[in-house]
Amino acid sequence: MGPIFEDVCHGTTHSSEIREMRDRGILTGYSDGNFHPNETIIRGQVATLMTRAFDIPVPDTVSEDLYPDVSSSHHYAPVVKAVTDAGIMTGREGNSVFDTGVTLHRQQMASILMRVLDMNDVERAEGNGGQVTDLDDALAVHQDNIQALQAHGITQTTDGTFRPMEPVSRSQMATFIERTLAVLYTDELGLQSMEMVDPYTFNIHFNRDIRDVEWDADDFRLRGNTEHLEVIDDQTLQIRTDYRLNYGQALVLYYQDQRTTLSYERERSDIRNVNVDINGARVDVSGNSQLTLMIQVFTLFWKVLMVLRKVQKKGLDCK
Repeated sequence: MGPIFEDVCHGTTHSSEIREMRDRGILTGYSDGNFHPNETIIRGQVATLMTRAFDIPVPDTVSEDLYPDVSSSHHYAPVVKAVTDAGIMTGREGNSVFDTGVTLHRQQMASILMRVLDMNDVERAEGNGGQVTDLDDALAVHQDNIQALQAHGITQTTDGTFRPMEPVSRSQMATFIERTLAVLYTDELGLQSMEMVDPYTFNIHFNRDIRDVEWDADDFRLRGNTEHLEVIDDQTLQIRTDYRLNYGQALVLYYQDQRTTLSYERERSDIRNVNVDINGARVDVSGNSQLTLMIQVFTLFWKVLMVLRKVQKKGLDCK
């Protein structure tokens, strides 16, 4: 398998998102076959990506100057007009210039992507992405958008910081756009949550009635192959696969080869309805893997002991 771009190999940071955006025609590389993933992205390039990723109509020509620094014949004029008319990007310095060649910073990126979600009537998430510890470093106009973007899971940092004044690289922008598209797609489908029934079976919960939808098992992908698909109530779809999800493993729900935001990670506590027969007595253990293991060991020991006692008793009867 060849590289995604000459300078982007499979398995590297952001590579899967870069590949996805390339395959969907949203991102392109340079004429030399490179992508330059660590290069900072400029506002003109961002305007182009916004139109491609979110289906914003771009005019063939622009008849008048848009900003003092963006004439009607400017290279970026069509996409600048498109994102300006859509309300996704605005000018800088009191809307006096667009600054197509200026680097985009993370706080500006947050506001741009949240405008996309707002434009598509996606309800703003609250409190799901952890506390942003350096929110005060951002301009007040961007702070609500930073918090919302974090809550949607579009931005994720291990230390809880957002780094609002840091420039955005081309590879990072690919990931931010891919995650935003996943949020939009999940909202469009009405997906709400996913839970494990057993290591092979998962319930997918919707926020709408799904009984009249003709679902196709081939459209869903978790891990392995989907063996069974069933609507079990008006808002729940049950999927059974041939893949056993083991402890510490995670899976992500794809629908028609597009990623959704629904995922599930199996932890050690995910043991449900474990029934153990101890000398005729039924014991039910839920959600405690350590206790379950202890009971299983004790059960085995007890059965061995019972066998030994029977053998001993039989031997005594023969004397």
